[in-house]
Amino acid sequence: MNYECPVCGFNKLKQPAERHMICPCCGTQFGYHDKGASSTELRHNWITKGAQWHSKRTAVPVDWSAYQQLVAFGVKLTHEEEDLLISYRVTVIS
Repeated sequence: MNYECPVCGFNKLKQPAERHMICPCCGTQFGYHDKGASSTELRHNWITKGAQWHSKRTAVPVDWSAYQQLVAFGVKLTHEEEDLLISYRVTVIS
């Protein structure tokens, strides 16, 4: 069974987002980072810092896109966040 990260929408977590587990995608450590910030705030911070894959141990999924992942997760992005994600995607592809 897989679980979803409430911050970035990564849907292949091996355990629920709790108990100090760290999301390999956005790097959120649950029970630590989310103590003083909402999932929306943590997501915005991740996006504004480049929305890069966090883990060095877990390989980036083939054809992974932070933008597509967030859209599939149903996140309502701000115009600023959407512009940033699209620009990151263009940078990676070109």
